Amino acid sequence: MKAILLVTLAACAGTGVRDTAAVTAGKIVTARDNGAQTCAPVELATAEAHNDYAVHQLDEGNYAQARDAEVIAAKNAQLAIDHSPVERCAPKKPVVVVKTVEEPPPPPPVEKPPVDSDGDGLVDSIDQCPNEPEDKDNFQDDDGCPDPDNDQDGILDVDDKCPNEPGVPPDGCPRVYKNIVVTETKIELKQTVYFDTNKTTIKPVSFSLLDEVASAMKDHPKLTVEIQGHTDSQGDDNFNLKLSQGRAESVRTYLIKQGISSDRMVPKGYGETTPVADNRTADGRAQNRRVEFVITGR
Repeated sequence: MKAILLVTLAACAGTGVRDTAAVTAGKIVTARDNGAQTCAPVELATAEAHNDYAVHQLDEGNYAQARDAEVIAAKNAQLAIDHSPVERCAPKKPVVVVKTVEEPPPPPPVEKPPVDSDGDGLVDSIDQCPNEPEDKDNFQDDDGCPDPDNDQDGILDVDDKCPNEPGVPPDGCPRVYKNIVVTETKIELKQTVYFDTNKTTIKPVSFSLLDEVASAMKDHPKLTVEIQGHTDSQGDDNFNLKLSQGRAESVRTYLIKQGISSDRMVPKGYGETTPVADNRTADGRAQNRRVEFVITGR
């Protein structure tokens, strides 16, 4: 008797789920008509898939699975409708235009001759400065813009004797230094920066050399450097590393006092890790005890 009652209850539950599935199917049709494929494709697809699954489970007698799937289907069918207002999402019906009178074809467009407003030989369509003539000085002459200061050193080309090399007043040519050379990668020193033995104190004999480094950085105001400290291999490795860091920081402090901004210089000690000569000889060790200025930005 109990088994008969359970079968009866399950059948009733299945009928309720099937009725709900039918209502959901109608909502799915409405959502499609409203344009849910465009405005709510995920909700529409979820509703269709779960509704079909619910009906299939009912046919198999799996009422609990059918009920759970139908809850998801009904929820997403309603979301698909809510997210698909007809006025915004419904597919537009094509408008059929019937011509009753044969219209003559439009006349061909009249091609206008290319315009060169500033008369520099570059038409306006490719001229980046159509109202300013190019100065034709073999420096970026293909952009159509005048370049009054090619090397951007603040000295106009008409007064610059080295117009393609950043220089300094009064002639605009690069300054020639006595003890340093500014290359693409370094401020190279022709002398050694001397320190007190096993200390970070700079000896006065090196002040004039560092003053030239300060002058070069003032002449190249966008230049940034890494100040590298190096030692020879004598002594404790950790002590040498700290010593090289301290010496690099001392050089940075000296240059700050000469007016160089601190954010243009990063001190870095390398200790004895990057020798340039043989540490087994006195001359090699002397070469390895050095300060280098590596350019990191221009």
